[in-house]
Amino acid sequence: MSMTRREAAEVAATRTWPVRVNGLLLVLQAVGLAGVGVYEVWRVDWRRLAEDATGTTGLPELEQAAERAIITALIFGPPAVLALLAASGFLFMLRAGWLLAMIVQSLSLLACLLLYSAWTPYFVYPVMLYCILMALYLNSSAVRAAFQVRPRRRRSARVP
Repeated sequence: MSMTRREAAEVAATRTWPVRVNGLLLVLQAVGLAGVGVYEVWRVDWRRLAEDATGTTGLPELEQAAERAIITALIFGPPAVLALLAASGFLFMLRAGWLLAMIVQSLSLLACLLLYSAWTPYFVYPVMLYCILMALYLNSSAVRAAFQVRPRRRRSARVP
């Protein structure tokens, strides 16, 4: 039983829809992770910290806020970049895209756990929930089937 070209195109179209959605969700995740890092850095009053660099007034809460902002930006930076790479892998239907997407989810969850263990920022809960839902969606049957290795068809040698 062989499929016609139209049936094969319909199967390909139904398989690429969840892949495209996942690609868009990965772009959204990259923007969200980068946005959290940028927001944390933006919240710090860097001018006041630079003025206090002489050490005369000593504002430990400002120094702690700057330290937290830098750590947050450094922890969420690599998963944001990898999420963009994974999204491009989903766009071009590369098998490495799915693997990168799963690595992004695990790195993001690890980053949230590290931040949660150091201090309890308010943004870790939605990020963790998003990562868990993305990991579940990445492991859905439609997405897995799109990246499954398909056996090559042998060309039968025609005997004249």
